[in-house]
Amino acid sequence: QIIGLLDAYAYRAMVWGVYVERVGKAQRGETPDEALIAQSMAVAETCLSTLARLRGSSPWLAGDELTLADIYAAPIFAYFIQADEGKEMLGWHPSLSTWWQEMQARPGFDSTRPTGS
Repeated sequence: QIIGLLDAYAYRAMVWGVYVERVGKAQRGETPDEALIAQSMAVAETCLSTLARLRGSSPWLAGDELTLADIYAAPIFAYFIQADEGKEMLGWHPSLSTWWQEMQARPGFDSTRPTGS
């Protein structure tokens, strides 16, 4: 269910609609599409709210143990929060902020970060 949400909605909105438009285009000296960013932020908010609800009080997104859902979500979040509005929006969801801190603290997280991120 979580991976389906990430595939169908979160990835396109959070990575292509926010990160690529705000961060990627700025790095290339291009003008971002503000309407696309606004639309993508609305979708991202729905996704984050749904993820927070599905997570509930579990330590990980899908329960008591780290699963593929957590590993799958991590790079999406890593890109999303590079945009100021993405970082701010994550802060609106304390349970997901806590989850994100735990994911970043994992030993393999930094070692698998793409070069230049």
